[in-house]
Amino acid sequence: MALGSFPIDLHKRPPRREMALIGLVGLGLFYVFFIFLWQPRAAKFRILRDQSVALQKQLKAAEALVSAVEQQMTLQDQRQDAPPATSPSENRWQRFLEQGGDPASAVAMALSLLADRTSLGKARLLQTSVGDKESRKGYAVIPLSLELRGPYAALVHYVEALEKPDQPLLVSEFSFRSDTGGFLVAKITVELYLPE
Repeated sequence: MALGSFPIDLHKRPPRREMALIGLVGLGLFYVFFIFLWQPRAAKFRILRDQSVALQKQLKAAEALVSAVEQQMTLQDQRQDAPPATSPSENRWQRFLEQGGDPASAVAMALSLLADRTSLGKARLLQTSVGDKESRKGYAVIPLSLELRGPYAALVHYVEALEKPDQPLLVSEFSFRSDTGGFLVAKITVELYLPE
């Protein structure tokens, strides 16, 4: 059988030179495959594997965080089921609201509560002011403006501690701005609700 001008005999073994040439061409093709196709994909596979390992670590950390939060929530639920301990300031508010005291003493009591060092924590009270009394649906509302300086966590803790169900105080506005030394200045408006 002849193909063009080169006769091919399939029963005859090819010469060594042709076998070596075919072997070198095969190695060359393997080298090209390795350099241009496998190596870039192997790098991508390594990156994906590293990302997968990092995601698995993050997942384990998130699961640990979720279990810790669940434990804290069960502890908090157990604390809420316990009878609440009343502080002297809470008793004063209750007595004041029951007796219907005058607004001036209520404002003084509210300002002393707002300026209390235990509630301020690491924050520092810079300024307070009392606004005009307004009437809203059977309540006298007196706005109290505060300006505090301190670290972010202390200011947020202070704002969260202001709104308790047993106090007639509600935070109506607050804003933060940065100050020197890594501290923040918070302007907070608290509304004092009193029965009319």
